[in-house]
Amino acid sequence: MHFEKEGIMNQEKEKDDLDLNRHKNLDELKEKLKDIQAMNQYIKNCKSCEGFELLDYVGYGAESVIYRISMNNKKSSQQKENAIMKLLLSKKRNNKELNMSSKLKNMNIINYYGHSTLKENESTMLFIEPAKYNNLRVFQTTTLKRQILSESFLNFIAYQILNGLAYLHRCKIAHMDLKPQNLVINEYLEVKIIDF
Repeated sequence: MHFEKEGIMNQEKEKDDLDLNRHKNLDELKEKLKDIQAMNQYIKNCKSCEGFELLDYVGYGAESVIYRISMNNKKSSQQKENAIMKLLLSKKRNNKELNMSSKLKNMNIINYYGHSTLKENESTMLFIEPAKYNNLRVFQTTTLKRQILSESFLNFIAYQILNGLAYLHRCKIAHMDLKPQNLVINEYLEVKIIDF
């Protein structure tokens, strides 16, 4: 009887600890969302953001905020092309990601279009190609609606991931954070590795 009571008390304490952790994470999330809302407003009013139009907010990561944009095509002053703008918030990460992104050229690595620095707060805007189907996880859950994939399709996806990784390894780069969220898919079903 005493052991049962102690077990129940431990379960209640664990539940309280979980609730407390949830509240801490919720507070952190609220703070992050405030920062993102402020950044969204800042980008809309930014003086050094000429040459592109902000279409919509896509999401955020630990050190960046992602937007879908329409930018002037360098080949034609009349045309606009869709792109992704990744706003890098960490200066240390800025240099590392810019150096890698500008040098990597492979069909299974996201294409780098260029970058610009926000004069107002020295954040870096990295412009990369868009991915129609978002990341691998979203593609599987929404586009494919969780259907069982054929072995040949899985081989096709795996081959592309391995091709991109082999290229990175030849360039002496280890990704260190390879996961479905860092693999995007374009309209031709090409897998692109992102987020270095």
